[in-house]
Amino acid sequence: MPPRYIKNATLQHLYDEAKVDGKENSASGLCNMVLCDMFQSSAGYVVFPQYTQDNTRPDFRVGKYTPGGQQITVKIVEAKSALSSQSYTTAVNQMKSAVRESITENPSQTGMWGAVWKGTKIDVYYYRRSTNEFLRMSPQPLDIKDNDAAVHQIEQQIKTRNLV
Repeated sequence: MPPRYIKNATLQHLYDEAKVDGKENSASGLCNMVLCDMFQSSAGYVVFPQYTQDNTRPDFRVGKYTPGGQQITVKIVEAKSALSSQSYTTAVNQMKSAVRESITENPSQTGMWGAVWKGTKIDVYYYRRSTNEFLRMSPQPLDIKDNDAAVHQIEQQIKTRNLV
């Protein structure tokens, strides 16, 4: 089966840079390209890059318009370089905090997805509002190229889970 996410020379170049680069731009660029490919506007999704000088917001927010025209946040993504000095635990905690804050904006929303993207690996969680818990979707972060099928399976879960 052909690759789903790293499917052309540009994405391969970004992937190669993000795997070894200490700059967050490489990881963020790859993350942005993959998120836009996963969550397409033709299906009602919008990927919002959220760059701030003080790094107080997550790097990306994925929204979706409901049939009634209401926009809900589907996923929050915190992106870090492969060589980030920030601990992985800190990045996960930032993402969790952003998910909890974002879900309060929509009282009818039952859950939200969150992810930490570090270099070429993604670690996805589902936040269940009723129990205030985060469920990790894989035992460890998944490389977007090497674990293509597993990432695709999680992508399908994200798209099919009813959040309102």
